[in-house]
Amino acid sequence: MKHPPEIPSLFVIVEAILFSFRNSVNSTLLIKYNSRHKDIILDKNSFQVKNALKISALEIKLDKEWQKFEDVPATSANAPEMFLDYFYPIHFSIGMKIEAGLMSCGQLDRHQTVIMWILRSEMQRSGETSISRKDIVRLMTNWYDITSSSVSKALRALAKEPLHYIELTEDPNSGREKLVTMTPAGKQHCKTMIASACEVIRRITDNFSDEENRMGVYMFMRMDEEFSASADDH
Repeated sequence: MKHPPEIPSLFVIVEAILFSFRNSVNSTLLIKYNSRHKDIILDKNSFQVKNALKISALEIKLDKEWQKFEDVPATSANAPEMFLDYFYPIHFSIGMKIEAGLMSCGQLDRHQTVIMWILRSEMQRSGETSISRKDIVRLMTNWYDITSSSVSKALRALAKEPLHYIELTEDPNSGREKLVTMTPAGKQHCKTMIASACEVIRRITDNFSDEENRMGVYMFMRMDEEFSASADDH
């Protein structure tokens, strides 16, 4: 059965409302529309359509913010969308603030800062003392709209005085490839970067209980494990 024109457009409105108002405190929104075919009933996580031969009203009443993690109505079915709703604030809003915290401690530009963070993170994860230049180029060009020549320029700047945060040496397994190693000055700069970024994150974690902090770190760890496993499978 074909839906009347107003129903699809209302679905779009409902989706936008849910995205914008989910988790808000005591938010109520009333939308009225004329229809001889459908009556839309909506709760905070899902909606269903059922038949009604009358003028209909849609009331969306969102509950108070979840007080503890047991209150979160997440299931295997709706968890992907619920995680996605938080992708924007975490990736862009919070992520950009943390990136600004990493940059605030020295004279490095954004690309140089990210290269230092890649070095620190990848070496910590792998246990290696160096990373190949091509891997840094791959990661940088995947994350940013940047050319490999721009990455090479940033690497050269990090290797030269007055910074001298990295050293570029020949890869013994490939005469054409370079290995990137962090110098003592680079390691010290990373410690300063971490301290600066931690102050940004502390504004959030100081408002969490110890249990919430443990749950948050554990969830980040599990997501990293699953996404890493998924990448290995492809």
